[in-house]
Amino acid sequence: IFKEFIMLIIHGMMFLRMVISPLLFSISNNNNLVMINLVNYEKAVILILYEMICIYFILFLYNYFRYEKETNIYMIDVVSYKNKALWAIVIILSLLGFCLLICPNAINLYRTCFDFFTYEFTGFDSRKIINSYSGSTASKFGIVTFRYIFNIARIIVPCMILVLLKNKGVRKQFCIMISIIFVILLNIIIMDDTLAYSVCYSLIVLVFISKVYQDEKVIFVALEIALILTVLFFVFRFMLQSSKYGFYEHRSSTIVYVSGVLQAYFSGIRNIAAGFNIDPTSFFMQMKYFIYEILRGIPYASTIFHLDDTSFGTFFNEANNSMGQIVPTLSASYYYFGWLLAPLLSCVLVGTGLVFNRKTKTETNPLKLVSEITIVLYSVLGISMYSLEITCVGFFSLAMPIYILGYFLEHVKIN
Repeated sequence: IFKEFIMLIIHGMMFLRMVISPLLFSISNNNNLVMINLVNYEKAVILILYEMICIYFILFLYNYFRYEKETNIYMIDVVSYKNKALWAIVIILSLLGFCLLICPNAINLYRTCFDFFTYEFTGFDSRKIINSYSGSTASKFGIVTFRYIFNIARIIVPCMILVLLKNKGVRKQFCIMISIIFVILLNIIIMDDTLAYSVCYSLIVLVFISKVYQDEKVIFVALEIALILTVLFFVFRFMLQSSKYGFYEHRSSTIVYVSGVLQAYFSGIRNIAAGFNIDPTSFFMQMKYFIYEILRGIPYASTIFHLDDTSFGTFFNEANNSMGQIVPTLSASYYYFGWLLAPLLSCVLVGTGLVFNRKTKTETNPLKLVSEITIVLYSVLGISMYSLEITCVGFFSLAMPIYILGYFLEHVKIN
């Protein structure tokens, strides 16, 4: 488990989802956010267990069929990538500057962590900002493109700075420290409307650092930091919410709050049970929702494919009288494919993560390695934390552009 960061994350999420979350849910009796009957809860328990068995069967097959002799681990080629790493940063910054010239208000898509202690911090919505400053085609293109590229920059810049410093022979501790400073600047001090993205981007960079130096300790430190920051975030949000609304007067309310957070962020029993409230209306609508979930992960999808306002997330929340709940991948797969194939999407994501995790061991191109790590993390987090749409955003709007940039620089001679 501890030699593969993908295994560590899968087992960690499963422990939270199958042990801690149900325990707190049972103690708190936290079923007040969605209208669910007892039968749906029973079906949800069976469906989650079915998915868990399928996921661990995939892991068993992976371990059984892989070669007895471990694949040789290649070192990242930092020597020949010295100038290319610099060019990667220059290209990203130039594109960001171009987008700001078209739409200067794009800078409003991001906020700082210094607003953390204001209640409005959680009400920050980038979609409203995009709609507010999309008065013309040019401005909409500028603000949407800025968001795509800046999210890529939050990952690429710290990684390429590490490559540059390592190539100059700078000491390991100093290289890691500088990279982490940029991680803090781009992913903690500067944030968008989703805390989970900041955590995920930071993990991608820290896993990249561990791969560059072949140091597994960096991964454990990264996971510990991510866990501590996430816990602190929800503790402070709970305190802020309590002081504003005064709802929480008893000690048990803390358990209710924590239970609700785990149910929402790790696709717990309550949210899976909510999936049974949405009935398939027709095969056409099932496939339409499925295709739209994938297409919405592609940059400029609405314009390219002329997508309408069909949203499975909106459909899910309307059916459950809820707001802002992410559709669990398991619930979506059940809606698309029925009982028998309900774990299909989760199994595909696990398999994808395992395949690309193996590729990270032999990759020598730094940018391609970043792309592969991104796919691994989004695949694993897509099992319980992200919806299919968000997972596809990670694949098509982050990993693919980074891979294309890496492929381009690999085949261009730069002195």
